[in-house]
Amino acid sequence: MTTLPEMANAPTHSAQSLTFTFVIPTYNEAANIGRCLESIAALDYPSSAFDVIVVDNGSADSTVSIAQGFADRLRLQVLTLPKVRIAALRNFGAKHAIGEFLVFMDADCTCKPDALAVAARIFAARRDSVLGSEYLVPESFSWIAKDFFQPRKDLASLSFIPAGNMLIARDEFQKLGGFDESIQTNEDCELCLRARRAGLTMTPTLDLGFLHWGTPQTLGVFYRKTRWHGTHVLKVFLRNLSDRQNLKPLAYAALSLLFILGMIAGLIYGALRGDWRLASASAAAWLAVALLLAMMKAAQESRWTRILPLWILYVVYGAARAESLLRSPFNWHRK
Repeated sequence: MTTLPEMANAPTHSAQSLTFTFVIPTYNEAANIGRCLESIAALDYPSSAFDVIVVDNGSADSTVSIAQGFADRLRLQVLTLPKVRIAALRNFGAKHAIGEFLVFMDADCTCKPDALAVAARIFAARRDSVLGSEYLVPESFSWIAKDFFQPRKDLASLSFIPAGNMLIARDEFQKLGGFDESIQTNEDCELCLRARRAGLTMTPTLDLGFLHWGTPQTLGVFYRKTRWHGTHVLKVFLRNLSDRQNLKPLAYAALSLLFILGMIAGLIYGALRGDWRLASASAAAWLAVALLLAMMKAAQESRWTRILPLWILYVVYGAARAESLLRSPFNWHRK
């Protein structure tokens, strides 16, 4: 295993001397890992001041060999931990980290060349920050990616930092106990809840420039990813009722599920009795709520011409999260 004595002994009193460890979980990421590591290799930051740990979950493709191909350009460790959740992969990488600060980065992301320089300036001024933001979307991506996933203008309203571009002091991460390995998704949200309770500050900034190349570009992928991300949203909410984290997406998921069940019941009743009012009312109510959400998002971002595509996406989002909510009892104890 690679040791980095230069980093371990580096002073940490100024922005120029802060040290970082990238932790990148992977599973069958052959299409992305090279681009990710290439962006790290191109960082405008002293190469002796950061290292990279790739933690692979037992990939069946060429992910590992592609990552190992960067060993001559990066201070790199490629570790293997198969058949565990992503929270466990991140925690395992963090245990092997040497840098004073951790950079949790997803394999389908890239960062700007000055990302670490920006992070170092912020941490030098306020070490108790949790840095990151919503992901940037590649300019060439489809309307689905651009309409739904463009970062909000008001980053101060961001309630948590996504784990695919989260930076935090290593000792603070250790004090928090790392990511919760009992949940499959929403582990970043749950960690940020504990971080805020511990007195850490959420510091969202787009200046780090993390692009998410895995942003959905088709409705099918959007549905599947939205459904998967909702796997343990209810579990995190019930554990932290006083914080009301996830309340809004859960409320919309519950309403969507209610409307869908109403439509199904209405269709059955209509087929039997010829009365379609329940089905029509349920469909109209669902579309009305989705339209309201689309209008609110368009207003927040001053993008009124995008109401129609946002309306479509909120309907799909509601259906996906309704399915996640319906599956929640079965996912609760899944390991």
